[in-house]
Amino acid sequence: MELDNFLHQAVVVLGAAVAVLLLSYRLKVPPIAGLLLTGLAIGPSATGLVSDLKTIHVLAEIGVMLLLFVIGLELSFSKLKEVRRTFLIGGSVQALVTTLIGAAAATAWWGLGPGSALFYGFVLTLSSTAIVLKLLDDRRETSAPHGKVSLAILIFQDFLIVPMIVLTPMLGGAVAASAAGLASRFGGSFIAIALVFVAARYLMPQLFYQFARTRVREVFVLGALGTCLGMAWMTHSLGFSLALGAFLAGILVSETEYSHQVVAEILPFRDVFASVFFVSIGMLVDLGYVAQHAGVVFGLALAVVVVKALAIALAVMVLRFPLRTILSVALGLAQIGEFSFVLMEVGRTHGLLQGDRYQLVLSAAVLTMLATPALSQFGPAALLKLYARSGRKLADAEPAAAAERSGHVIVVGYGLGGSLLVRVLRETAIPYVVIELNGEIVRQALKAGEPMIYGDATREAILRHAGIETATVVVFAVSDPTGL
Repeated sequence: MELDNFLHQAVVVLGAAVAVLLLSYRLKVPPIAGLLLTGLAIGPSATGLVSDLKTIHVLAEIGVMLLLFVIGLELSFSKLKEVRRTFLIGGSVQALVTTLIGAAAATAWWGLGPGSALFYGFVLTLSSTAIVLKLLDDRRETSAPHGKVSLAILIFQDFLIVPMIVLTPMLGGAVAASAAGLASRFGGSFIAIALVFVAARYLMPQLFYQFARTRVREVFVLGALGTCLGMAWMTHSLGFSLALGAFLAGILVSETEYSHQVVAEILPFRDVFASVFFVSIGMLVDLGYVAQHAGVVFGLALAVVVVKALAIALAVMVLRFPLRTILSVALGLAQIGEFSFVLMEVGRTHGLLQGDRYQLVLSAAVLTMLATPALSQFGPAALLKLYARSGRKLADAEPAAAAERSGHVIVVGYGLGGSLLVRVLRETAIPYVVIELNGEIVRQALKAGEPMIYGDATREAILRHAGIETATVVVFAVSDPTGL
C-alpha cells in the first residue's frame, strides 16, 4: 500500500506539473512560477489531490541537495576570483543592510528578542539563485554587466547559507550562545571547509579521473551522484544540514576538469527533483490563511520587495555601476529565495518560526517569487522612463552582453585529426576550444596549456559551455573505427 500511495502521489504531482507547465508555456509564464502555482492548486488547502506531504518533502529534500550541488559546481574558485570585488563589497553591503532591516522590522512588529529577530533578517537576506539565473540564462544576459553583478551577489548569499544554518540552533536556544558554543559550531565548519580544500586539491581529481578513464557513462553518473549524496550524508551525520554537504561537494568537484560533464549528467536529475521542490513549496501555502489575511500577506510581500530592492540598489551604487545596472540587479534579486525555505525549516525545528508567522512569511515569500519574472523584465524599463521624464540624463548606457568566447572554432575530438587541426589553428592565431571525452587526453592537454573541455559533445550543457552560439564553426574530428 505504501508503494501504491507513493506512486499515486508522484503521478499526481508530475501530471499536474506537466499540465500547468504546458499552460504556462502558452501564456509565456516562467516555468518556476508555473511549478509554484501547481503546488498551490494540488495542495491540501486547495483541491487536496496530494495529501502525503511527507513523501513529497523527501523528494523535495533531494531536489534541494542536487540544486546546491550544481550551484557548487558553478562556483569554482576561478570564477569567484573574476567577480571578487563585487562579491566582497556588493555582497557584504547587501547582506548587512538587509539583515539589519529585517531584524529591526521583526523586533518592531512582533517584539522579538535579538536572536529571533536576527533569524528573520537571515530569511529576508537570501534571494533565489534558481529563479534569477534561469531568467538571465533564458534572456542571454548572464554575461551582461547586471548579470555578472547579480551572479556575484548570489554567490555571496549562497556562501552565507553555511554560517546561517550553523547559527540558527543558537538563535533558537538549542545550543548555548556562548563563546565555547560559537567556537564549537564554527570550528566544525572551518574543519569541514579545510577538508574540502584538501580533497579538492588532492583526492577529488584522482577519484573523477578513475571514473572518466573507464569511459563508461554509468560509472561517471553514479560516481557524481554518489559524491553528492555521500557528502550530504557525512555533513548530516556531523550535525549539519544535508544541503551543506551537497554544496561543499559541488565546490569540491568544480576544481576538477570534469565538472562540466558532471553538470551535463546531473542536470536532468536536478531539474526533476528541483521541480518537485518548487511544487512542494506551493503546497505548503495555506490558501485559507491567505484569503483571511490577504492584506497582511500582500503588504508583507510588497515590503520585502521594496526593502530588498533598496538594499541591493545601495550595494550596487557603492560599486559605482550605472543606473540601468542598479535597477536591473535590484529588481531581479528582490525576492525571498529557495534557500530561505531551507533555513525556515531549520528555524521551525528550533522554535523560531511557528504557527501564523510561518504561514505569513511563507505566503509572502511565494508571492515575491511569483512576481520576480515580471519585475525583472519590465520594472527597470518602467523606472528608467520615469527617471527620464524627471528631466535628468541617464549615465552612459550599459554595454551589451558579451560572450566569453566569440568567433572561435569548436573541435570535437583530440585524436590524430583533432590535434593536427588544433596545431594549424594555433599557428594561424584562430581561437579554438576542444571537447574531448578521454580523461587521460584531457589531463595531458590541459597541462600543455590547451583550452580543453572534458565532456560529451552530444550534451547541450557541454556545447553551451564551449560557446556553440557564438562559434564560427564546429569540426567533428572523432575517429570512427566502424567506418574503416
